[in-house]
Amino acid sequence: MMRFCGIVVIVALAASGCMNPTEAKKELGDAHKLWDDGKKAEAVEKYEKVIKLQLQVIDLPDRPMVFQRVIEWRVERGPKSVAQEFIGKALDNNVPLTLTDPKAQELLAQVKQEREGKIVQEQERQAHREQEEREQKVKLETEQQELDTPLKVTAEEIFKDYEDNEINAKKKYRAKQQVEVTGTINSVDTVFLLGTPYVLLKPESTLLTGVQCMFTKDDAQRLATLRKGERVTVKGRFQHKLGNVVIGDCELVGAADSGSPTTKTGDKPKLAALRAVVDKLATFPGPLTSEDDRKKYNDELRPLVDQFVDMKFDAQANRKEAEEIIDLYQKRIENRFKGHFANLLEAGAAQIVADLRK
Repeated sequence: MMRFCGIVVIVALAASGCMNPTEAKKELGDAHKLWDDGKKAEAVEKYEKVIKLQLQVIDLPDRPMVFQRVIEWRVERGPKSVAQEFIGKALDNNVPLTLTDPKAQELLAQVKQEREGKIVQEQERQAHREQEEREQKVKLETEQQELDTPLKVTAEEIFKDYEDNEINAKKKYRAKQQVEVTGTINSVDTVFLLGTPYVLLKPESTLLTGVQCMFTKDDAQRLATLRKGERVTVKGRFQHKLGNVVIGDCELVGAADSGSPTTKTGDKPKLAALRAVVDKLATFPGPLTSEDDRKKYNDELRPLVDQFVDMKFDAQANRKEAEEIIDLYQKRIENRFKGHFANLLEAGAAQIVADLRK
């Protein structure tokens, strides 16, 4: 089977015009002899065959001579295109050409000039491509910067822009354009079947449609504190307008024009004190099972509980920190002292939660 495969390979190589090094050397020797005998046409055919199939068998010092014979013969007898082909092969393989025939020398100069022209053209094309790539990169970066720069608008302004000139509005509110939209909450709901939460900001100028701000399910707890009629600011990416204007990847920036600043620096010391109370409560051993525990509670812990209950601050303006403190209380304290003074702690926590949900 192996012998058969070898025969197939040899036959295939022969059919495709391939030549092994041994055959090429014999062909080269025959070509030299034919040239010396004056049979130049036959010699040139063999030279051409060796150059095309096994150039490496021609010793480096002999290559200029072999190429010279082929090129000058083809310049004289034709076709000229074959002479050009072998000039190209010589240049590609760094073979120094020593042509003596004036017409061959002229053709060599022409081929070199054409090649140099192609190199210059390719360099110019490459420079042009690189310039286009740089310009495209700058354009994309500029467009991305524009998309990432929030347009601060109201829900009313968006709908007015579309009513005034929808073509201009589409240019202004492009897909993925970041926007900060301020508006009045009409509803807080979820998408049917998907369960994705959203807040609908409804302008006064529309009957049914509004700005639909899409959030993630992770935002559901935060959105549960919002109420209809509240005016808020939402940051997100513009998606499209089809009835509603849809804003994706939303986050709640905060309450707007609520009559007080969105943050109250005067409440920060109270928040810090409240967190300190929770930390102290968390270090107290529990549950209270003995008289000593109860005495320690009355002497040490009760004042802390009173601080917790009596702590007053604007939870609505400091929503995030207040939620973190309540979460900390529920995880670290509530379950440890249930049934003893948990009702007092819960009273304080309930008041904060109530403030958060106003």
